[in-house]
Amino acid sequence: MPVSTTKMFKELEAFLEKYGITVKNWEMGKRHRKVWVTDGAKTALIVVSVSPSDHRAYMNIAQSARNALREAR
Repeated sequence: MPVSTTKMFKELEAFLEKYGITVKNWEMGKRHRKVWVTDGAKTALIVVSVSPSDHRAYMNIAQSARNALREAR
């Protein structure tokens, strides 16, 4: 059963909060979404699949967000 995009986005926000990362904004595409994340000091852009199928998808997204914030200026 497909999960709504809004519900998945709320779950992603809650998961990233565990790592001290806040979602500032997001932009929807056909298959991917652009997500701007911040740790309070830096802001970075990550690209996330609209419907991640991997059971570790949220963990991989969190790692991508941490890496992007670490490299942000």
